[in-house]
Amino acid sequence: MLIASACCLAAALAIGVVLAAAYLRAEGRFPPLWLGAIHGAFALSGLGILGIALATTSPRGQATGSASFGAIAFVALAVAAAFGLRVFTAHLRRKHLPGTALGVHAMLAVTGFVFLFVYALQS
Repeated sequence: MLIASACCLAAALAIGVVLAAAYLRAEGRFPPLWLGAIHGAFALSGLGILGIALATTSPRGQATGSASFGAIAFVALAVAAAFGLRVFTAHLRRKHLPGTALGVHAMLAVTGFVFLFVYALQS
């Protein structure tokens, strides 16, 4: 299940790079709403799968000191989802947010993905 979560989040990450580039380049224009919706769907699916995996599987990484990485990834990704929802609602209202909001969203998402990746690779 962790691999499925990582795959969903990797797809969201790739789409997010495209969205961020389009958002920061376009002056007065917004990226396509459908692309943002697909990005969010992949991200929330990955977050949901991660939550289920953490609740139903035994912890891993005890020997390497990375047993808490799954929980750290979940929290970082959940906060990134909250920032993403803020970006999405601003898009619906046709308001541009400062690049800082996108930067925080992206930083939390990448941090959560890296923690998940390391956690998923533990045996």
